[in-house]
This record gives sequence, C-alpha cells and structure tokens, in this order.
Amino acid sequence: MASPASSDHAGRTGTAGLAGLPAPEPKRVQYLGTTWVERGPAYWTRRVLLFVGRCFIVLLLAVFAGSAFYAVAASHLSSGARTATFAGMGALAVVGFGFGVREALALNRSTLTREELRAQRAAVISRRPWLFRLLRLRIILLLLLLPVTGPVAFGFVLSWLPGVSLGRDLPEERPARAALTEAQERYEALARRARG
Repeated sequence: MASPASSDHAGRTGTAGLAGLPAPEPKRVQYLGTTWVERGPAYWTRRVLLFVGRCFIVLLLAVFAGSAFYAVAASHLSSGARTATFAGMGALAVVGFGFGVREALALNRSTLTREELRAQRAAVISRRPWLFRLLRLRIILLLLLLPVTGPVAFGFVLSWLPGVSLGRDLPEERPARAALTEAQERYEALARRARG
C-alpha cells in the first residue's frame, strides 16, 4: 500500500514539475534505493532479502550460543555450578534481549538520519571520552569477556534485528519519507505562490 507521500510523488515523477519548478526527488536509502517511495515488488523483494540476511546472522549467533551452552554442559563442573552457569548465561541473554528491545523501539520511533545519529553518538562519546577510549579495544575486551558478552550479544541481536526489520517501515526509511514530505510541502507552497 502506497503512502500519501509516495502517491503524490508517483504522479510527478518524470515531469518538469509544477509551474516550471523541479519536483522534489526521493533520497536513496541504504538497502532499498528509492523503492521505498512506491513500495512495489522491488521494495518487498529487498525487504525480504534483508530480513533473510539478518535471520542468517541470528542463526550464526544461535550456533555460537548453542556451542557455548554445550561446552558448559560437557564440562567437568559439578551439577550445581553447571546450573548456576546456565542461569547466569540465561540472565545475561535476557538483559541483552531487553537492551535490544529498547534500542529497536528507539530506532523505530526516531526520524533521525544516519548522519544525525552519528552526530548524536559523537556527542555522547565527547561527554565520556575515557569510557570510549577503553571501548576502542572492544575486540580484545569482547574476546576476554566472551562468557559475559556472548549471551548479552545473542539476546540483543535476537530482539534487535527482528525489531528493526519487521516494522511497517525500516528505520532508514522514516527520515527519508519525512524529508520527502517536507520537500513536497515546500514545493507545493512555492508552486501556489508562483501561480498566484
């Protein structure tokens, strides 16, 4: 189903525009190009392929998480220590799942562009530079803390990837759609002024 912005744009594509003014052009969105305007078969094909690719990432993480659980189960720990380890890993996965849900909801509600999100992240980094200097070594830290970061990452990805993939719009579409709507409103105002 086409949105109002996409149906307005669909009527003007390929024309010189109203009153000789060039019609607003949609912004290219990563993974979707400009197919998000029309929401036709090409759009849905790309959305399905993107979701399948993201499911593959979740599957890979599930394999790693499963191997971690198997390693604990096959270890020579006592049954009480094994149970405590499983409970800890499960709790960490639930914490990661919660963070993933929170981030997916924030992204799904946001109309910030990728550049604005980067600027926002840079502002957060500038407020706590000592913490992020430590995180520059994140690969080493992730590997050293894998028993903790693995379940958290698995829980996060398990909720975040479907959360940002299965919405009505992808988070990347929303700012582009808002920008196109704003450009169309300015365009129509200019065209009304030019006519009258």
